[in-house]
Amino acid sequence: MDNLIRKSIIAMIMLVMYVPLNIWLSSSLFNLVMKVDIGIFYRYATDNKYGEDIFFSEKIDKETKVSQTIQEIFQLKGELQTDSIQDTFAKLLEDEHFFIQQIEKNSEYISYLTSKELTTEDLITYMNLIADLNSKIMNGSFYLSALILFLLMYLLFEFRLELYFIAGVLYIFTTLSTFTSGIFANIFFYPMRWMSQIMRVNLDYNFEEYAMYIEFLPTIKEAFLSFIIFDTVVLAWRERRKKRRTMKITEIYYSIDEIINVLSNLEVFNSNSPFIKVNKIKVDFNYLYKFTKTKKKDPALKEVRRLTLMLLYRNQSIALLTKDVLNVMERLKQELSKSIVFKSEIDQHYKFVMVSKQNAKLK
Repeated sequence: MDNLIRKSIIAMIMLVMYVPLNIWLSSSLFNLVMKVDIGIFYRYATDNKYGEDIFFSEKIDKETKVSQTIQEIFQLKGELQTDSIQDTFAKLLEDEHFFIQQIEKNSEYISYLTSKELTTEDLITYMNLIADLNSKIMNGSFYLSALILFLLMYLLFEFRLELYFIAGVLYIFTTLSTFTSGIFANIFFYPMRWMSQIMRVNLDYNFEEYAMYIEFLPTIKEAFLSFIIFDTVVLAWRERRKKRRTMKITEIYYSIDEIINVLSNLEVFNSNSPFIKVNKIKVDFNYLYKFTKTKKKDPALKEVRRLTLMLLYRNQSIALLTKDVLNVMERLKQELSKSIVFKSEIDQHYKFVMVSKQNAKLK
């Protein structure tokens, strides 16, 4: 229950963070493109034909006075021209027919378009794409913001099944909505409006707002799919690392008996020099130590962790009494044999090896 409350609070915090993160990312993405190459925007709006403003650059304006024509259009409409190019184009295109009529009165500008083999249709297409630029960047930031939050929840707060469940629900919702041309999605408008009014989030919640949120769901779905791909890669990497670790600790476990025999013989037959350097024991105790760190509740492995730490942090070039090293190795063997968790791990590896050998024989 405590874990459920904790995760619910974390989920709410992430949800609150989503909007500011999205706004920040939108601004950052826009500024990044501006710094890297502003021509990216022009190529986007001209289907990669031009890397510069082919319709409204300063040079063109000096020759054709097109900016003056635009100002006159705003005056005729009784509206104020904004500083944002996107907003300016959006307002001009609210009445495309009127805009074309006025722009065609600028014979110098029309002559310029003709000289570049451009038409007013090309101009309208260009302006529409620029006007829609904020929305395109917003889509990218919606996706990226969601993906960042999903990864934070996954990596830091151990959300996994919860994210898979939400992804499944969202996928079903968007798929049904697509197959029914939006009919299924519209079923939830009134429940959403009712919830919005009950929670006093938005008392004037209307269908346009609901439709706007629905439009962004595919970007969230793509973020979930990206998370699932990431999770699959991480699981594969963890599985590979686990197999390697299990193989190593199995080798260590079965090599301890041999080490004990060698040390016992050294103690008997080399009594004149009863010392041995730790680096002479060719065993990588790091794998054993890392394994015990993940199994902190096992008392036997706790002692194994202490013993391996003692060997790892001991100066590798310093000679120790053979008897002391022998005692440590015997204690290691004893504690490892007592650990049910450890025995289960190496037994699992043994079964895997045997199955692999049988499969190899069948081939």
